[in-house]
Amino acid sequence: MFYLKEFFAVIWELKGRGVFFLASTLLLASVCIYRPSVNLGLVSLAPDAWARPYFTALFDSSVNREEVLEEIRRHPEVVTVEAMAKAETGGVLGRLIQQMGESYSADAKNIAAFGLRVVLKNSAAQRSGEALVTGLEKSFGTDHVTTSGVRTPKVGGLFSTHPIFRYLSRFGFPGILVPVLLVWALAFALCFSHFSRRAFLVERFQRRQLVRAKTTAAGLALVVVLTAISSVMLQGPDLVGIALCLAAFSIPWTATMREVKWRSQN
Repeated sequence: MFYLKEFFAVIWELKGRGVFFLASTLLLASVCIYRPSVNLGLVSLAPDAWARPYFTALFDSSVNREEVLEEIRRHPEVVTVEAMAKAETGGVLGRLIQQMGESYSADAKNIAAFGLRVVLKNSAAQRSGEALVTGLEKSFGTDHVTTSGVRTPKVGGLFSTHPIFRYLSRFGFPGILVPVLLVWALAFALCFSHFSRRAFLVERFQRRQLVRAKTTAAGLALVVVLTAISSVMLQGPDLVGIALCLAAFSIPWTATMREVKWRSQN
């Protein structure tokens, strides 16, 4: 408890630098220990997740819905099949009729009994999606199914070209861990001399040894334990992430194991 009090005493005395060090410590611990959650977040931010091609298909009442779903879901390039709301189905149909011209007419009971939005895995699956569209038209007949053609969401362009998302897509978890580790190392360096000064005084007047190492270890251990407990409650334990966190902290921490001498105060 003595060393933990010393740790927070240093944080309090350093004010802004202390808060920066504590916040970066918590951030680094969270990135490591919440590794599975961070990876899931990276998957959801990947350009392919936002630029997935899709197409819509409207079917009349002569088509069996379950038969259509079975036909679509057996294709490996399909990620999800979403049912379109009635209002959305009507809107799509209205735009199609406008494109066909005023002379077009159809029996209302046979149009847009249900609509589906079919989402493909990634941009590489676009050609397979076009083949799927053609297959649906052949299987159920162009008189009973109307498709939009394969499209790519406009927001996908932003995620595909933005440098941050391209960086995350390329480097993944290490692309987050390394910058956070560098920020923490900078914060640690800014506080190192103050930890040394307090450790020198304590070792000289209270006859204790390795005060600097024990003080920083107490504070870092507290952050690791609290973060690990929260991760067990929120995502489940990840032993690899905990080991990674301990390794990230222990390497710079070894510098605190040296004996504190008076010249470290200059």
